[in-house]
Amino acid sequence: MDVRSLLVDIVRNDVDPVDAATPLKMIRGLDSLAMVNLVLKIESALDRQLTEHELERLVTVGDVEQLLRPR
Repeated sequence: MDVRSLLVDIVRNDVDPVDAATPLKMIRGLDSLAMVNLVLKIESALDRQLTEHELERLVTVGDVEQLLRPR
């Protein structure tokens, strides 16, 4: 799953150029409700709930990419 496409879908707007180091809180339109939607989409893609530890570590685009990377 492409993280940039996922973010565009959630914020319903084009996302400024981002890289793995981009903090999620710096993405225009990614407010608290959008963050909940992001978590739900990640959980759906993984077919499981995220742990509290995983949720705490969702800080950057790279953190999302790492979670979605096949193991």
